[in-house]
Amino acid sequence: MEDYNNLITSLLKESTNTVYLYRFGQERYYAVRGLALGVPWLVIFSREGVMETAFPPRDIDDYLQKGGFEELGSVGEVLRR
Repeated sequence: MEDYNNLITSLLKESTNTVYLYRFGQERYYAVRGLALGVPWLVIFSREGVMETAFPPRDIDDYLQKGGFEELGSVGEVLRR
């Protein structure tokens, strides 16, 4: 569990990773895409900052496109807003 938490933390701290918005009905979720150990991962959390899930999709580009994720910018750019 500690390794999993460290992996998630490293993905969220990397300023060049990409942030996405995902709308599900009235709810808004945010996702961070990045590499962990050379594998693309996606971390999804609620508007309140509660992590919902983190996983390495089989085909991350396809997953993001089919899910209707909207790119917002890099972690660094989003945090500066």
